[in-house]
Parts: sequence; structure tokens; C-alpha cells
Amino acid sequence: MILRILFTCLRWVLPTSLRRRIYLFLDRIGEKMYGPTDFAVQRIPGNLFLKRSMAAIQEVEAMRIVAAHTTIPIPKVIDLLDNDYILMTGLPGDTLGLAFYDMDERQVEHVRKSLWKMMQQLQDIPQHAGANGVICGPLPTMPCCDVNRVEERAFGPFPDLASFHKFLQGHGRPKESTEEREKMLCVHSKPQRIVFTHGDLNLSNILYENGEITGIIDWTCAGWYPAYWELGKAVYVHRNYQKWRETCRTIWSGYDDELDVEIGLWMDRN
Repeated sequence: MILRILFTCLRWVLPTSLRRRIYLFLDRIGEKMYGPTDFAVQRIPGNLFLKRSMAAIQEVEAMRIVAAHTTIPIPKVIDLLDNDYILMTGLPGDTLGLAFYDMDERQVEHVRKSLWKMMQQLQDIPQHAGANGVICGPLPTMPCCDVNRVEERAFGPFPDLASFHKFLQGHGRPKESTEEREKMLCVHSKPQRIVFTHGDLNLSNILYENGEITGIIDWTCAGWYPAYWELGKAVYVHRNYQKWRETCRTIWSGYDDELDVEIGLWMDRN
């Protein structure tokens, strides 16, 4: 707590260059004390975490929006260095992936209900005035961001659903089957709600402890997307893990056709 207060104060009195040197020094200390945490995130003293983000400004804005409109447990931002580093608080628990494989049906159902409630809160966040229907990052002027589903890490923003789907259709080889192409065009012509989306809700970005979800982390890919996008991205990383895939289908029910089209586009790209 003392270090957290100190760093909050330093944000206002020290220049970015000096704070960067302090944080990178603590990054090295943290690696010696706790071991390497992640390729882009390092725990440092004070139960704080230093993250090098490819879109730090967007990630911080996403967390600000979520904190303002929901009760979802997320890290608290202490400092932002340009569009590079984020200093944030830690949350209790380990990644859900460490426990999910051994969960029984009752435990899985509890996780499913908890995630469903959190996702409902996300989807109820109002989009910015004058930007309804725009597919973008956390703010209307910010690009979409992705780390695995699309080759470009930054793309868009898109003024409407049709232009977003046209972009996706161009990121896979042309459909050889007329039936497949017709299904894709049919699904992509359906109206969709544009909702606030985490964008990378896999088992590594959900924290879990003592039977409860204790946090959602890594908001790099968050933004405004069609409602089915969260399902596709949640399944993408663990697409061969049936237990997780079926759990996701029940959280975001009603999007089986959209997921089938997404899977087809993944296979085309990969």
C-alpha cells in the first residue's frame, strides 16, 4: 500500500524519463524476487505489476471505462508511461486455466454463471454519443487491436458492421465452396449489437481463487465489436479444448452460425 501511494504521487512530480528508469530498475528487482512473471508483465515489490503493452493508452482507457460502468474486478492503473508501460495493482488468484481442467460440472457451472454476469455488465456499457455502430477501440477514434486473430495488430476503426465484415472476409483465402461463401455472406449480413468487448477472454486472462473469479486482466484488445466477437476470441486460443469451447457456447449462446464462420476464416488464414 505504501509503495502504491508513493508511485501515485511520483506520477505527478517526476518526468516520464525518470519514472521509466525507476520502474525498469524495479522490473529487474521483481524478476529476481519473484521470477519472470510473463513475457510482457512483471510483478514488482508492493504487489504491483509493470506491463509493456503494444497499445498502453487504449488498454488504460478500456480499464477506465470498465471501472466506471461495472463491478468487474480489474487491476487499478497507477501510472502510464507514454504508449509503452502500464504500472498497475495486482489481483488475487491464479489463472483459471490452472484449475479448469480438473473442475467438476458444478464448479464449471458456477464459473459459467459468474462469467455470464460479468459479460452482461460489459455489454450494457453505453457506446459514446454519436458513435453508435462504429467498430473501434475503446474510443471512436482508436483502432481495433488484436494479437492473434487478425494479422494486423491495429486495424480500423470501421464506420459500420458491413465494412468490418468486408475486412474480415479479406483475411482468408477466397472460399472455394459456393455453399461456404454463401453461408459466410448470409451470417455477415445479419444485424448485430455493437457492444463493449474484452477481446481476448481466454483461460490465461481470467483469475480464479477459492471457487470464485477474482479478476479479468489484459484489456489490450478491448473495444466495440459485434456481440459474437467475444465468443470467437474466447474460443480462438483454446479452439481444440472442447470443455472450454462448450462452456463459452453457453455463455454467449445464440451465435453458433457466427462461430462456425469465424472458425472457417481462422482455418483459411492459418
